[in-house]
Amino acid sequence: MCQAEGLSEHVMIFVSACFLVLIVFGALQAGLAWSHRICGLPLEWCRKITHVAMGVICLSFPLFVSTAWQVVSLALLFTGALALLRWNSLLLWGGGSLLPSSRCGSEGEFYFVLGVAFTLLFARDDRFVYCGSILILAFADSAAAFVGKSIGRCHCWGNAKTLEGSLAFFLVAVICLHSLSFAMASPHGLLLIGPVCLLATVAEGVSLRGSDNLFIPMACTSGLLLVGRMPVTSFTW
Repeated sequence: MCQAEGLSEHVMIFVSACFLVLIVFGALQAGLAWSHRICGLPLEWCRKITHVAMGVICLSFPLFVSTAWQVVSLALLFTGALALLRWNSLLLWGGGSLLPSSRCGSEGEFYFVLGVAFTLLFARDDRFVYCGSILILAFADSAAAFVGKSIGRCHCWGNAKTLEGSLAFFLVAVICLHSLSFAMASPHGLLLIGPVCLLATVAEGVSLRGSDNLFIPMACTSGLLLVGRMPVTSFTW
């Protein structure tokens, strides 16, 4: 009886947390849409604020997601919400127009959901790997886009991505992982973090149509899990 009650309470916490995150996402989209229309906040800024804010919110997922079915349920919930916004971009006072799908047919928001789901499935029990992968997705990817569009000139990937944007990605990724390593007293130093950041940089550079939102967390999660199995005593800084 007590076990059943505990399970029921756990499910209720999960459901409540999911809808709270969904409400926060909706409020964020509506607020940014209002800022875009009334205050003239650039559309690209709105998209990047959404990207970073949702990345930060995703850091809380391991607190209430503990099983594979919960990961799938959360992913399906957000996929449905995003599909609804894509179907009618006027919802949330035009908040759907802020999604990448409204520009060049990118599926970036759906890849974002898949990327976070992949990281949750394989790294939710390892806070350093999970948080590191999400931080790189949120901050390094945004830095690459901002620098690439602002000052990027050298197109080295055979697409719209630039060398300047990739350098910004790599530097921000290293800062994110090294800061997290210091904050969590992780034994992994720069000599082990560097190759993971380089792998993520390549994944971002070669990705098209928003698929970097999937391949970045996949590269980070896989690289960090591999690094976690290596002897690190002699490599720590």
